[in-house]
Amino acid sequence: VDLAKIEFAPRRWHPGEPLNVLQVAHVREKKGIPDSVRAFAALHNDYPEARFTLIGDIHSASAKPIMRDVQAIIDREGLGDAVRLLDKVLYETYVQTLRDAHIFIHPSVEAENGDSEGGAPVSIIEASASGMMVVSTRHCDIPEVIQDGISGLLAPEHRPDALAEHLRTLARNPDEWESMAQKGREHIERHYDLNRQIEALENIYERTLEPDEMGFRSIKNH
Repeated sequence: VDLAKIEFAPRRWHPGEPLNVLQVAHVREKKGIPDSVRAFAALHNDYPEARFTLIGDIHSASAKPIMRDVQAIIDREGLGDAVRLLDKVLYETYVQTLRDAHIFIHPSVEAENGDSEGGAPVSIIEASASGMMVVSTRHCDIPEVIQDGISGLLAPEHRPDALAEHLRTLARNPDEWESMAQKGREHIERHYDLNRQIEALENIYERTLEPDEMGFRSIKNH
């Protein structure tokens, strides 16, 4: 990611203030959105001031079965005004929502048809780089982006109870957020910064190619 465009602003929260939890994702089974809502419902029981926002393609045809499950959870748990479900929003609204959020939740899972992230969602990288707390899952490459217990908290897939406990842990320990955020930013800068990785890739090419007698470069014969 282009870190020059991502402002680092460690989130701060005090008990009694709104505690804003955010997920931004295409509404697909592999994004684990129902698990996010279930985990948030458990958090909301202990912290009624907590709020959850989902930004995604919530009105698309592919989203309908998942959104039915999400709405059923909201109704059953009586979350009411504690949850916002947003479709496409203006960029300014998106940026402001990111700034207002304290915790980014993204519990990716392997879908029943085998669909998975195949890597790590860029949104998790950006969230960690921005100074947000991140709660996610041990899925695909996510553990390489989020260092469990250091820069964020990871749960097993399909375990909303474990996600909920991670949310509670963050709510109980807001004084630890800044240190975790700093470690997250440093990790992203070291391994996921666009300009640094371009330079690293160029160095690999330089080491792999060597000039021949005519000055043309060819792959070294290892």
